[in-house]
Amino acid sequence: MARGRHALSWGALALAMCGDSRGAQGLLDEMARRFPQDSFIKASWLPMTHAAIERHGHRPAEAIERLQAARRDETGDQAALWPAYLRGLAYLDQGALSEADGEFQEILDHTGVLAPAVFNPVGLTLHPLARLGHARTAARMGHLDESRKAYEALFALWKDADPEFPILRSARREHRQLAVAAQLTP
Repeated sequence: MARGRHALSWGALALAMCGDSRGAQGLLDEMARRFPQDSFIKASWLPMTHAAIERHGHRPAEAIERLQAARRDETGDQAALWPAYLRGLAYLDQGALSEADGEFQEILDHTGVLAPAVFNPVGLTLHPLARLGHARTAARMGHLDESRKAYEALFALWKDADPEFPILRSARREHRQLAVAAQLTP
């Protein structure tokens, strides 16, 4: 219900990541109309949201291209490494596994960005998602032990999470499949 700069920015990104490109575009249009001179919206939020829209449209190369503009500000406390996460997902979509892993590792290596002096619930969300991205990438690269450890680190982070949380359920299923694959590997 809030229509401030931050609410619109995060709302647009959330809608785009969920595949609601029409809703995201509506918020982007409102941001452009209400905050035409806001350099951070132009440099970070518009590219991040457009990149998420491109990913859901199965255009990962376009998503990566859109995110180039946001690279400069991604370690700030506003973008909080979300451009790196979105790039990691787009690289994973492309099958560019080492590039994807590099983006997820960038987030894992910079946890201070995700935990500034003020409480940042968005940052607290991104770290486990990057851990999951790393686990998935390592599995696809055939690094089963590294993937297993990344999944286990994720489960430790989310030990108190709702067991029916869809991402957690998917991660647990992937982890079980990884265990089966490891048993079949000589």
